[in-house]
Amino acid sequence: MTCRLFDQAQTCEINTVKYLSCHKYDEPVYITKNGQGDLAVMSIEMYEKRVGKFELYKLLDEGLDAKQNQKVRPFREALADIEKGIPD
Repeated sequence: MTCRLFDQAQTCEINTVKYLSCHKYDEPVYITKNGQGDLAVMSIEMYEKRVGKFELYKLLDEGLDAKQNQKVRPFREALADIEKGIPD
């Protein structure tokens, strides 16, 4: 399969199977325009993995912030509250 990319007057062809084989490597494929980074292409699996990491980092950051602002409570107390809410 061939994809045509148009850059002003210059046209180049990229064989997407050969050059955009994101599944082959566990990293994005970077496309440049006039020597500068323009696009990054990655597999959906890699994208979902990266988004998952960002979500985890956000949760960890919220946890650290809560600890620094002393908005935490003992584990056993929290567990007891959770168990109260779970029906038998």
